[in-house]
Amino acid sequence: LGLATVWHIVNDAGGRVKVESSLGTGSTFHILLPVWPIEEMVSNSAAQKPAGKGVRVLLVEDELLVSAPSRYRCSVLKRNRKIKGNNAVGGHFAIVASKYNARYVDGMVQEAQRCLGAAKVQSIQLVRVPGAFEIPVVVARLARAHSPPLAAIICLGVILRGQTTHAQHIGEAVTQSLAQLQIETGVPVIHEVLLLEDKAQAEMRCLSPMHNRGAEAAQTALEMKRIMDRLG
Repeated sequence: LGLATVWHIVNDAGGRVKVESSLGTGSTFHILLPVWPIEEMVSNSAAQKPAGKGVRVLLVEDELLVSAPSRYRCSVLKRNRKIKGNNAVGGHFAIVASKYNARYVDGMVQEAQRCLGAAKVQSIQLVRVPGAFEIPVVVARLARAHSPPLAAIICLGVILRGQTTHAQHIGEAVTQSLAQLQIETGVPVIHEVLLLEDKAQAEMRCLSPMHNRGAEAAQTALEMKRIMDRLG
């Protein structure tokens, strides 16, 4: 992941990464970056400033280690784009998150809240439950009884596999319940209750700024609000 990130950064700066490898010895990486006068950098930056309201970027890549840095740069561009009052998404959203494996879940919660806040939604209700298995019952209560109605409910949790099939059963039960609930209630339910193999996978998906599933869940929730609003 580190090498892929370095390559993208250096390539965007107009540089190159060279490698020299020797069997039994190791590898040496050389990072070559161009040197630009400050005046020319400022001039080029002003000249290359895009016109209009922005651009739409399509990123197609099946290799996570390559796509993650690109997706992160896209998210930063979107994050830094100034949201005017008439572009605010609005609406009421809820986040239901488990307390179990809190270190990883908290990382997703923070990014989801940041993303929703940047979109200027009207309210964000956060409900913490003991574990992933308790998420669906709270989602059911919120979807059916919340006033004003919720635009979407984001579900966040981390289940780590153990030596038994318990984690698999929990993951399947939560998935089936959440899918049924959004069909029955008509409220979009964003499912990011992750069933992962180990802590390394959890760190990449929950704590890395380049690939945070909490931010992805919030972006999906915002898009679903727009879609449901258009459908009426």
